Amino acid sequence: MKLLTSAFSTRVGQRLLLSLLIASLTITMTTLAWILALDYNQGKTNVTNNLSRLEESYRSSLAISLWNFDEQQLMAQMQGFLNFEGIEYVVLRSKDFGDLESGTPLTEPDFDYQFDLIHSNASQSIHLGKIEIQGSFSHVRQTVLKHGVQLAAVQLITTLVIAIVLMLLIHLHITRHLQHLGNWARSFSIARPDNKPYLRRNRRKARKDELDTLVEAFEWMQQTIVSDTTQQEIATQALSYTHEQLNMAIENTELGYGKYRVKEGKLEINRNFCQQLRITQSELDQLENPLHRILERIQGDQAETQRERIYQLLQGRVRRVRGDFRVLKFNGQDGYLEISFHAFSFHNNQPEEVIICCSDRTSEMNGRIQLQELSARMEASLRSQREDFQHELLEKTNKLNRVEREQARVSQRLASLQHRRIFETLEALLNSASEAVIQCRQCDNNSQNQAHQLTLAHRALALIASADQQPFDLVLHIRKQLEQALGNELVKVRSQFPRTLIITSNAAVIDYILDQLVVYPAQQLGLKAEQLSLGLELQDQLLIMRLAWQDDSHHLDTLFPFPSRELCADLSEMELRGNLQFEEANGLLSAVITIDLDG
Repeated sequence: MKLLTSAFSTRVGQRLLLSLLIASLTITMTTLAWILALDYNQGKTNVTNNLSRLEESYRSSLAISLWNFDEQQLMAQMQGFLNFEGIEYVVLRSKDFGDLESGTPLTEPDFDYQFDLIHSNASQSIHLGKIEIQGSFSHVRQTVLKHGVQLAAVQLITTLVIAIVLMLLIHLHITRHLQHLGNWARSFSIARPDNKPYLRRNRRKARKDELDTLVEAFEWMQQTIVSDTTQQEIATQALSYTHEQLNMAIENTELGYGKYRVKEGKLEINRNFCQQLRITQSELDQLENPLHRILERIQGDQAETQRERIYQLLQGRVRRVRGDFRVLKFNGQDGYLEISFHAFSFHNNQPEEVIICCSDRTSEMNGRIQLQELSARMEASLRSQREDFQHELLEKTNKLNRVEREQARVSQRLASLQHRRIFETLEALLNSASEAVIQCRQCDNNSQNQAHQLTLAHRALALIASADQQPFDLVLHIRKQLEQALGNELVKVRSQFPRTLIITSNAAVIDYILDQLVVYPAQQLGLKAEQLSLGLELQDQLLIMRLAWQDDSHHLDTLFPFPSRELCADLSEMELRGNLQFEEANGLLSAVITIDLDG
């Protein structure tokens, strides 16, 4: 017990014990945190895997129950979800039942999992709704916390036992010898050179360790101190002589030099320093706390900051302060001094003496100020000239803008007149085409074919003359036109459309092109809906509509006869700001319409 008390009574033992405990606890806590993090992540992974298996197991049965409108079965299955670990709330969102909920919704769930319910048959897949699952990892956290408390308790006990054993060993082999050597060092004196250090233990001299090396170092130090004391006395005399020579050299230069004793509040400066401050040494000695009186004369924007730095040096917080100071000299003149304060000879972290070196830079700073004033005047002159030039440039720019606006109004009037003449010409052509159609319908079959061609041309001219540009949903519009033309056969068409696509154009032009490329082959040539494929694709600002008929018995000339193909191409270029191309390959007759949406 006495050995244990001695081991823990030493400061080294206490610090070692504290260090051992801190290091061990740090490593233990880090390892424990890593283990708990792995356990927590594994728990979260298990929950996630359970959700995936839950989706695989229940997706098809839920879809069948929802397809059969079996609400009771759905609620039973959703209630079964809550039996899985971590799941707190389940909701089924569908158009038929709305939102079917089971469990308690969470305001801040740890995870939110959802999957779609799709009913598939031989011909199509129908999206019926989706399942949303909310849950928390509270059970995982509780398990991890319980495991962590157990591990922490075991590690803490192990750490304490190891620390106590190590402390006893360290005291037995190290600290008790260090205490003995410390007692010897406190009784050490140069007057007793025969008092040599030793260790209280029985060890053979051939097996030396670090403590033996320390004892030998103390013996060498004892001998060295005696010899160094003699050399120090010689060096002190040489330093005193050098100090006198240095003072003489400083006096012969223009450098101001001074020494401030902090405790006494006394400032000693040389003749150059007195001349720079415009004060004599006797006048300075009459001042109470002369250094603070000098600091009060610091002026300028940085005066408070500079004084604060010097006060920090006097408090021992900094060792050196150097800078340019604007000082009001004792004769009332402004001066600029480069001063360096250096603290040394500390006691209890407080400086006892401060060395001050000063150089007068008043003439240099006055010249720099005059140069800055000259630069400011030149900059003001240049600024005035630049403002005059910018004002003149602004006036000329305004005149140029007025000329451009006038030119734009003139161009707009000319364009209006040109459009008016074009529409008058188109109206006359429409009237002539209408009369020709009426005459041709009263003639034979050949003339009736020509009347059909004139009808197509008349309808195309009417579309060009109308210029009816309105926004509409292109996908919805195409579906309606195909439904009117094909009826129930529409479901057999192979189509690939986006959900919606709003464009601004003439919807009648789209109707005209669909009549010639889809309705005519279906109604006049007897092609089936399953032979037709349609698709819309958006690439940057280009809309590409692909239309294809799978038919080996017709060619482009019979499937899209004159003049429908040429009229559709002209309308695509004039009204849709795009182009129409026809292709024929391996029994696939296709038309590709490109529409410029940014035109």
